[in-house]
Amino acid sequence: MSLLAPWALWLSPIGLAVVTLYLLKIKRRRQTVPSLEFWRNLAGQTQMRSLFQRLKRWLSMMLWLLIVACLVFSAGNPVLSLGGLKPQSIAVVIDNSASMQAVEADRGGRTRLQMAFDALHQLLDGRPHNDEWMLIEAARDPVVLQGWTRNRMVVRSAAESIRPFAGSADPGTAVALADQLLEGKSNPRIVVISDGAAGRAMELAAERKHLTWWPLGSTRDNLGITAFRVRTHRQQSNHHAYVRLVSASDREVETQLILELNGSAVAVEPVKVAAGGEWDRTVVVDAPQGGILTARIDRPDTLALDNEAYAILAPVRPVKVLLVTPPQDAFFFEQALRAMEVLVDAESSQTITPEEYRAMATPPNWADLMIFNNCRPAMPAAGRFVFVNDWPSGLPAKTLGTLETPRLFIASTEHPLTRYLNVSGATVARARRVDYLGRGPVLAQSADGSPLIFLDEQPALAAVCLAFDVLESDLPFRNAFPVFLRNVVLYLAAEPSPWIQDQYRPGDVIEPGRPINPSLTEVTVAALRGAEVREERVPVSGGSFSFDRTSEPGPLRITIGEETAYTAVNLADVAESRLSVPPREGDAGRELGLTSRFMGAVPWVVLAILATTLVGVEWLSYHLRWTE
Repeated sequence: MSLLAPWALWLSPIGLAVVTLYLLKIKRRRQTVPSLEFWRNLAGQTQMRSLFQRLKRWLSMMLWLLIVACLVFSAGNPVLSLGGLKPQSIAVVIDNSASMQAVEADRGGRTRLQMAFDALHQLLDGRPHNDEWMLIEAARDPVVLQGWTRNRMVVRSAAESIRPFAGSADPGTAVALADQLLEGKSNPRIVVISDGAAGRAMELAAERKHLTWWPLGSTRDNLGITAFRVRTHRQQSNHHAYVRLVSASDREVETQLILELNGSAVAVEPVKVAAGGEWDRTVVVDAPQGGILTARIDRPDTLALDNEAYAILAPVRPVKVLLVTPPQDAFFFEQALRAMEVLVDAESSQTITPEEYRAMATPPNWADLMIFNNCRPAMPAAGRFVFVNDWPSGLPAKTLGTLETPRLFIASTEHPLTRYLNVSGATVARARRVDYLGRGPVLAQSADGSPLIFLDEQPALAAVCLAFDVLESDLPFRNAFPVFLRNVVLYLAAEPSPWIQDQYRPGDVIEPGRPINPSLTEVTVAALRGAEVREERVPVSGGSFSFDRTSEPGPLRITIGEETAYTAVNLADVAESRLSVPPREGDAGRELGLTSRFMGAVPWVVLAILATTLVGVEWLSYHLRWTE
């Protein structure tokens, strides 16, 4: 037997008080009587003549001692486990991922997370031992909400701080943390309260004998967006949006998918998904002006989080190019740029000589891309550039000499600048022998490894450098030359600045993809949800920043100096959208030894009722003269 509240034993001296009162009650008092014969006659009538009569004076005291014992043990809540149950160190892991926000209609409209709180209370109330407890939240990163304690009320209070998380969670990480914190504990136990995490909880229970999975939920009526990506097609001045839906329902689902641009519908796609199946579609969105594209499933179901997803449409506009070159060298460049009539704004683009450029007071700010051929300008502070056969001294590239007739080899075939580029057999009369000290990639090199084409990216500047004169090679007579210029236009000017990714998951940390200008001290992050705009300033340290408040899905606008980048936070997780809970063998409560009846444990209510009954028996026995 054990007590859940052993402090109640301090009430045991009440029994001594009862004995003392009864001893005082039966103590004979000295009394003077007028006649000894009279007293003998009276005492003879009350003389005890049987064992029962001798003990009836003590029966009342025994009853009250039993009543006191029942009350004391009732306050201590004793447990009769008969050796089957022992105190344990229990780490409780609560899953609060997106799927735990599914609404269970057969449970009165309660969410699975609310059911998890009910399960925690049932676990705390039903364990018939003075166990040691720990509470862990299994969000994207596990968090210990309450360290080891025997106070169950403290665990309940810590559970109230758990909030729904709009992303996915891996209970395996939380279980690994619990294993570490259980080291050295006697009778360790891990309880994972979850809807299964797409079968992950069942796998963990099979791997660990000391782990119990407490399953929650049964509904499967859900259709969710698991992928939403947008690709810009600048030649057609439009965007292609790819959407994939996953159904967890056990019946066929028919609905429609609505695409909205800045709050206005631009496309409606009929959707028909087989039971447990998938549906995908690529939709052309004619929106060269760009904006925020929202995909929305026009169907209410048990999980609302995966019914919407967001993507950013970058504005599609032709690029303005400034070509600085000697007039005799301009022909091949101009022809290649004119062939990109959709990508390059021919009317606004210009060709000038190096002398005309040097005569300008300040570099033109209208140009999206500037190409310098056979001339060296002053080191620019910012912009997108192509330097052919020479470059500013401020770039981290030193000329060490001359290469005679080098062969051209592509060094990085996966880079966007070398996409579809074939230079096999290309000849170059001479080139600069370069020592490139920057962090950018070398795109093409000679046979001895000397860089011939390289990309240098700095916080506000990006430059493609060619270490040879194009006219001293046969590239202008190959398809490789216009293809390369096209890749340069798409990468440097037409594509959005690669500061950040186009999408993130809830809980991801947003960090810039390249160094930020050291003069910047902060960036501004704005959450764009409908008409509401919430801005937050994030400090810049060491040429970078870190933004981790991405728990809510939605579009974000990040202002970095004079540049603005957009991204979106989406759930887009198949495991969270498939709500079906795998079956569990056996009952979790029985496995954990939970009980609320007399079998296996004596609740305080039973002892309190017994004490009340004994008070009634004592009262009745006294009035019937069974006791004195």
